[in-house]
Amino acid sequence: MSIVDELRHLDGIKGNFMISQSEYCAPSILYRKAGIAPQIIYSNIREVIEHQHYIFDTFWSKGIAAEKKIKEIEQGVFVHYETRVLEDDQEISHKIRELVEYSDELLVCSSFEGMQMYTIAFLIPIKRS
Repeated sequence: MSIVDELRHLDGIKGNFMISQSEYCAPSILYRKAGIAPQIIYSNIREVIEHQHYIFDTFWSKGIAAEKKIKEIEQGVFVHYETRVLEDDQEISHKIRELVEYSDELLVCSSFEGMQMYTIAFLIPIKRS
């Protein structure tokens, strides 16, 4: 870590790329044990570089500081946060029921009509099951 100013970790990333203000490089083969990739993808096209900067910035903003990740590993603490958009009615219903059943403290922000729908759709079926 002494060769960089800041290092971040992002779970699930496989592969790498290098980018500067004027060039982009990435190995064409992502998984190869030891050694240098036999081929790379190179571009100095402004639009490609801008797009790759956008990708880098997105990854960077989602990553966590390496020091924090190392501390989690050393202490055996693994906290996973996730944000997802649920679109399937059954998945939404299942998740709400799960929250109601297993939550020690459930805080809800809703209009009165929303609370009526919530009570009818989710609380009554839970009491019956």
